Amino acid sequence: MGVCSVLEMRLKTEPWQESLIDKKMECARAVYNATLSETMKNYNRIINTREWQDDQKKVRAFYSGRKAGEKIPQEIKDIFNKRQKQYQEALLTKFGIAKIAQKHARYYNKNVSSNMASVGIGAPVWSSIDKFLYGDGKKVKYKRPGELNSLASNGKSGILLKQDEKGYYLYLSNQKAKAKPLKVYLYDTRTDYDRDMISRKILIVRLVRKAYENGYKYYVQLTVDGAPYERTDEKGEPLCKRGEGKVGLVIDGNNVYAVSDKESRMFKLDENFKEYEKAMEEIETRIEYLRRLNNPNNYEENGTIKRGRLTWNKSCEYKRAAKEKKEMTRKRRETLAITQNVVIKEILEMGNDIYVEKKSYRTKKENYDPDKSDAEYSVKKIRRKKIQNFAPATFLEKLKTKLGDRGALTEISGFGEYFYYCCDSGKSDEERFKNNKVTLDGRVYNAFSYRAVMLKNMENKKLDVEGVKKDLSIIG
Repeated sequence: MGVCSVLEMRLKTEPWQESLIDKKMECARAVYNATLSETMKNYNRIINTREWQDDQKKVRAFYSGRKAGEKIPQEIKDIFNKRQKQYQEALLTKFGIAKIAQKHARYYNKNVSSNMASVGIGAPVWSSIDKFLYGDGKKVKYKRPGELNSLASNGKSGILLKQDEKGYYLYLSNQKAKAKPLKVYLYDTRTDYDRDMISRKILIVRLVRKAYENGYKYYVQLTVDGAPYERTDEKGEPLCKRGEGKVGLVIDGNNVYAVSDKESRMFKLDENFKEYEKAMEEIETRIEYLRRLNNPNNYEENGTIKRGRLTWNKSCEYKRAAKEKKEMTRKRRETLAITQNVVIKEILEMGNDIYVEKKSYRTKKENYDPDKSDAEYSVKKIRRKKIQNFAPATFLEKLKTKLGDRGALTEISGFGEYFYYCCDSGKSDEERFKNNKVTLDGRVYNAFSYRAVMLKNMENKKLDVEGVKKDLSIIG
């Protein structure tokens, strides 16, 4: 799939329609859990064989004593190839899981069509299994009541977008099961943006349920072909002007540093964030107080939670506080999304050839190690919290989508060796990088802006030192 965009529009739902949609989503949840359960049974059947366990001992023995740069021997490669065949036979593939989902959807065919099972259920189950088998996933998670909030199809059956004299509407049906169709109209397409996006080739139609303070609201998300529509003014010129040229980009938690051929800028992602942070802290403090007040027997004398299976009592006040927290989380998430879009717009005005460091933004909480100082844990904890709050990976994905085919986002691998590089001496010197500042030729520069300059002057994993020296005047 090439460049694609998503258009989200509100549905005009009545109470009886919402009840039917909720029923379909609960049926889809049952299919999801049944599909995941059968997939894990197939996996457990494989790993419990003597052949698998013998192979696993060989793999562990090799990796436990593997030296840096050592190649994988042919015996280990043959084991991996054998496992791929075993996975295929056990339907532990993307298409195999889609078949399992379609099989379980037959019991709910009036609410979940085979297309919806393949696209809307098989795909997310495969994503979970893929992380479990090949990624860093340790276990899979089943959906609880109310946790599955979307249905999807490829727009050819199951969930269709149609149009009549009243406007566009969503059509949910399964003719093979002789199910009674459900017809839900969309709000009018009032802008050129909506009309252009909805007229394109539709790749996926997704029905989404979102929780708000006063209940659920229902939307349709259309994944369409091509980059997002560019809004224009009365003269036909784009409202969001695009710059040309290279831009070096560095993301440091809640700050984004960008340097182009003409200017250097720093953007803050937390400008409208602090008010929600303070309110969230107050709500979480109240929730913890009520949890302890209602469940005193679930805590040890030192205040820690007891181990084992516990029963938790939830008072009406606790439920109201939990609902407030959920609504505050939604507001914070949407505020961050709006802020990210504004920052992306301003970055695109600086240039269309963007360079960033290639790195992983995954967070993992470490177990306590007495040999490490509290300062090390504090630094890592702050980093984890910033990644969780400001979602840098999502920011880069949005930037890539907005660029479309009118620019490029290049991720530079191996930039770590230049992280403390000083262009005046030609050497790396960590001592000169203190308090997010760096001193070069007697002048003090922002360290992150300086790194953005270096990213801007990277070509084929090599640094153009003369180009860096020339661009220092932009950030000086």
